[in-house]
Amino acid sequence: MKKRLAVIDIGSDDIKLNIYERHGDKLRSVDTLTRDLSLGEDTFLTGRITYESAEKTAQILGGFCRVIGEYNATETVAIATTAVREADNMPYIIDQLRIKTGIDIKVIDNRREKMLINKMVFASLSDEFRASSLIVHLGGGTIGLSVLTDGEITDTLTIFTSALRLSKQFESHGSIDNLYYSDVIKDYMEGYLYEIEKFLDHSPENFVLTGSNVDMIAKMCGENGTDIIHKHGFNTLYKSIKNQSPQQISEKYDIPLDNADVMLSAVIILNRLLKYTSADKIYCPDASISDAIAYTRLFPKESGLIDRRFEEFTVTSAKKISRRFMVNSAHVDIVSSTALMIFDRLKKYHGLGGEERLLLHLACILQNCGKFVNVTQHHVHSYNIINGLNIVGIDDAQRRILALISLYHNRPPRSIQGVSPSELVVIAKLCVILQIANSINKSYTKGFEKTEAAVRGSRLIITVHTYKNIELEKWSFMKCEPFFREVYGLEAELRKKGVM
Repeated sequence: MKKRLAVIDIGSDDIKLNIYERHGDKLRSVDTLTRDLSLGEDTFLTGRITYESAEKTAQILGGFCRVIGEYNATETVAIATTAVREADNMPYIIDQLRIKTGIDIKVIDNRREKMLINKMVFASLSDEFRASSLIVHLGGGTIGLSVLTDGEITDTLTIFTSALRLSKQFESHGSIDNLYYSDVIKDYMEGYLYEIEKFLDHSPENFVLTGSNVDMIAKMCGENGTDIIHKHGFNTLYKSIKNQSPQQISEKYDIPLDNADVMLSAVIILNRLLKYTSADKIYCPDASISDAIAYTRLFPKESGLIDRRFEEFTVTSAKKISRRFMVNSAHVDIVSSTALMIFDRLKKYHGLGGEERLLLHLACILQNCGKFVNVTQHHVHSYNIINGLNIVGIDDAQRRILALISLYHNRPPRSIQGVSPSELVVIAKLCVILQIANSINKSYTKGFEKTEAAVRGSRLIITVHTYKNIELEKWSFMKCEPFFREVYGLEAELRKKGVM
């Protein structure tokens, strides 16, 4: 029997159960169940999920558990996104659902959600779309934007609004006349549109769209059974509904009344975003967060290849950011190669993996971006800057660790408020490698012909090949050596080897 995986997605306007299996080289959806439940209505209006909604969620999950058993799924993954994540009582809701259903629900942050979906989208795109596209994800509470240029995702931006959030905030227009509703949405979006205009430095040729409302929008455009929405059909839809009431939209397009105002907001938002591109059609690949999770679990090798490609995007994104803050790129390259070499030689001693190696690389690139603000206390400025960045492929938790590594790139992190002991150890292991790499390359003008590292016995020996004196480097190296010894239980020594 084929291995089957169950993925539960607790979204802002419904809860989905997807049963997957691997069918040759394809991901096959065995069954999908959807139950309407607008947790977003609770969170976006009151900031909390009600007792009644939590009870209904537990009942739905209980029913899903029985279906999962019937399909003999060997693994279940349950995730929750914006509506649960932003609820003030989120920890209590997650705990109640775990106790009542036995399901451990992982609340994923917005950036990880968009990153997983983007990986599925990127894998599905042709060379034409990879050359130049704006990728838009209409989430329940946020809109994710990514720019794809010359085969690389170079920038990402999250807009903390959405069709569902807007419709709930305006409560089916309230006192707003239908005739002016589209203008109100446009006016409301102006602040966000300014950010988008700064974000886009050119007009992408293609428009790629994902999200829970895409199928319904395609249906309203008369594009059933296709992954393309033509611009002419979309513009006709926009002109048709922009001044209509939810009741009129519901009756005309045969959609539930509860969805009609959300569709109106979604179409208005898309109409504005589409104008930032030169696209004559909207490409709608079949890519959801559930698909992305299933693909990662059932196709680990193929998923790993995409992950490595996205790591390249992440490094490119960080280098682009560093140039914006006028960081010395030559020095970045030298420090990066030294730090990553030391990391690789210490693999047996730190027990860390690819994710931590990537964070170390990013810290090498971004540690000095705070000097753009002020050289004094630049590590603090770097910390604050990084905490506000959108770095391709990096989620909130990773960004937080990256910011802390940069904050402590010039001194030991003895204790950090809000950081667990296990997290502190990881941060310290990466920090001290960065400190050593910085010390060896203390002079921005002095380059070594070659730098080597090796562990011999209980000592890390770093050898630089040069004819120049290294007194400054030795002084800087000895300042961070005691902390290295404390963290790794190894001594460290810097040696010089002459060159011909």
